[in-house]
Amino acid sequence: MHHLLPRDVSPAAALLARAFFGDPLFSHFFPDPAARLGQLEALFAFRLRNELDNAYAPTPALEGLALWQLPRGHKPRLNPAALPRALALALKAGWQPLQRMIHFQRWSLALRDTLVRDPYVYLDMLAVAPAYQRQGFARQLLMPMLKMADDLGVPVYVETQNRRSIDIYTHFGFAVVHHTHLPDAPVEHYCLFKR
Repeated sequence: MHHLLPRDVSPAAALLARAFFGDPLFSHFFPDPAARLGQLEALFAFRLRNELDNAYAPTPALEGLALWQLPRGHKPRLNPAALPRALALALKAGWQPLQRMIHFQRWSLALRDTLVRDPYVYLDMLAVAPAYQRQGFARQLLMPMLKMADDLGVPVYVETQNRRSIDIYTHFGFAVVHHTHLPDAPVEHYCLFKR
């Protein structure tokens, strides 16, 4: 796996923006399709800069991307040096979408705390560019971390709002452990676990 480098942030953010453009959760955060792509690119660039240590691609060509959180590293954190970037994100993405994201994150973390306890590995995000789908790149992004979790004897947890993603995760041994809806939107929310 290729560990993302600072020079990879912009193309990786663009890949994620395209991959998640029609995703139910991100459509809820950014309901205006005309502005969504730019908002998503800004959001993902911000997140990748803050979590670069946890971001991986199959190769330097960035066919896909996975964002992982290792055991005991699950609470959101904002480096004080990132505050100017956070303000720039708020200006680009808008305050209402950021409020929806913060509300979702609080709700999601509280739900996760009822379903899984540390130590565990958390798959925060998985995307493969459409041109590279069905070529084994999701496997390349998943298998090394799934093996590491297995070697450590810890489970892996993932959430999705995209029903189509469930087939991918169950193919790799995940099982749905909880299904609900977001409290403030008609968006389904699935929690999956791999022991």
